[in-house]
Amino acid sequence: CKTPQKTPSKLDNIPEQGGHSGHRERVHTISVMSPAQKGNLKRLPLFQKSTGTVPRSSGLSPAFVFLQFFYNTSTNAGEKPILLPRNDPTIAATFNVIDFTLPYETHKIGVVYIGPGQIEDCVTIMSNTAGSLRYTAFLKGLGNLIRLSSVKPEQIYLGGLTTDGSDGQFAFYWEDRLTQVIFHVATLIPNKSTDPQRNNKKKHIGNDYVVIVYNDSGEDFSLTTLKGRGQFTYVCIVITPTDYQTNRVHFQTIPEVSDLIGHKYPVMVSDTVLPHFVRQLSIQANLACLVYKWRCTNPSSPYTSNSVERLRKIKSLRQKALKLNANEYNINANSQGYKLPPFNDYAAAESEKFGTNQPTHFAFPDDFTNYV
Repeated sequence: CKTPQKTPSKLDNIPEQGGHSGHRERVHTISVMSPAQKGNLKRLPLFQKSTGTVPRSSGLSPAFVFLQFFYNTSTNAGEKPILLPRNDPTIAATFNVIDFTLPYETHKIGVVYIGPGQIEDCVTIMSNTAGSLRYTAFLKGLGNLIRLSSVKPEQIYLGGLTTDGSDGQFAFYWEDRLTQVIFHVATLIPNKSTDPQRNNKKKHIGNDYVVIVYNDSGEDFSLTTLKGRGQFTYVCIVITPTDYQTNRVHFQTIPEVSDLIGHKYPVMVSDTVLPHFVRQLSIQANLACLVYKWRCTNPSSPYTSNSVERLRKIKSLRQKALKLNANEYNINANSQGYKLPPFNDYAAAESEKFGTNQPTHFAFPDDFTNYV
């Protein structure tokens, strides 16, 4: 009986790689991946040592520069830079409003520690100056430790914390390219002998919509413990440490924002993931509270982010400058006997383009929610 001969395959000519004969490694079969060089992999530390300040990049982002050219040459080719009138009070007032509108989102989150026997005493909770080791590890992963005296408030959002030392020497802070978050940590704000009720701490944490509660007391926590009269605490993210380096995380909210939050059931999270998980939850919860407050005061208009609101004000500044330039040009032309066509502003252009029956989203022309 003859042994059947093996049919030649194209894979037989491929050299051996990574200890596998006749086949390529997985990374060579995926176009978006490249094989990692052996011996160069380094494991990053879980918590990096803080230098006291947040490193900030300098210069312009290439993506930002490209966006300016792309916006001017592709999407709005007809819009050219205009010269703003000098010494005009309307333009100056608009600039002041733009300066107060930050180009990034800001959130301030409170953090308190509850030790054994403190579950019902708000003053004792606010008087804590330290916590357990697991609580300390949680704070280290929550953000960067910054020295308040070295911070420039015009660059880093502090949420009301002062830099003269009255609110402590340090604070935890986190940022990305679109968001800045400051954490009002009760254990970092000093206790004052002249303030036995800890009103200085309540001044910050009591005005935060969201408070992270690290409940190490072994008892059930109630939202009413921290939410006093006149305070704005709408959401508490309660962390209960359990065995085997795990934690039980659940929400306690006022009824008005419970539907906006959406998280109705507790979850179990490890100590390693806990800081990142809770930080994202706190940002989402604070955004939900901001939307709720906006709906209460502005029921007829949608909530907009700082970047969209800043864009609206810049467009409004452009329209004001165009009108002022057109009026000045009309005055000069009329004095010389010329007759110019009337100025066509944004609303008139949209009415001419779409007619009187405009789409619903043009009630807020700069709101991008209808285009997502």
